[in-house]
Amino acid sequence: MAESINQAGAKIGDSIKLERQRQQAVTIQIPERDQNGQIIGQTEKQVNRNLFSVDILQ
Repeated sequence: MAESINQAGAKIGDSIKLERQRQQAVTIQIPERDQNGQIIGQTEKQVNRNLFSVDILQ
């Protein structure tokens, strides 16, 4: 959502209309950690990314 707002050129204090357009399936990497907190590998996870349209209101 923040990326869509930045791409629209909205600034702090602007009134905007935000509308969710669709979801997109994406794969992310999640770090695997040992019991000491050290990263020992990665696991893939399928998640949905929401895509938004942003209109700056006058």
